[in-house]
Amino acid sequence: MKITPIFATLIVLAISLPACANGLNVWLYGDTDFVSEGNSNNSRTLSARLGYHWADYEIGASISWYPDEQVQIPQTYTVYGLYNGLPAVDVPNPIPVEWLPDKFNAKPYFGAQVGLDVNNNGVITGPIAGLIVQDLIVVEYQYQRLTERLGTQLDNEHKVLLGLKIKIP
Repeated sequence: MKITPIFATLIVLAISLPACANGLNVWLYGDTDFVSEGNSNNSRTLSARLGYHWADYEIGASISWYPDEQVQIPQTYTVYGLYNGLPAVDVPNPIPVEWLPDKFNAKPYFGAQVGLDVNNNGVITGPIAGLIVQDLIVVEYQYQRLTERLGTQLDNEHKVLLGLKIKIP
């Protein structure tokens, strides 16, 4: 295997991340079928993100797996940008358990993503909006517009994602 200069640079950057990890966020999330513009091919996704935040902004990259036989398991790679400078809101606790607080702190954010499915030669674009509850739990909405060959296998989708956001101090 021949190592290209870009690949070598990515390896060096990956090895050096723990030394300067201040400002990194790791996101782990997934979804179930929700609403599709068409009726035929809704899909489930499992995703992971690695982002760098400063001030009220975050940029990063993510990878998604579609564990669905009809889609032939495409893997998509996206880059994203988020703005989280909106004021935090208090959300009433809907679960009456005495060891949970009466209100949860939720921080809204919004942004956009652009991605590529290298296996199926497709492009994914769309807006992102969500809430980070108690600096850990993520509830996110994404509209995924799919083009090229990927768009012939999946319909454009509205997705609600649930997951975790872990800050690396």
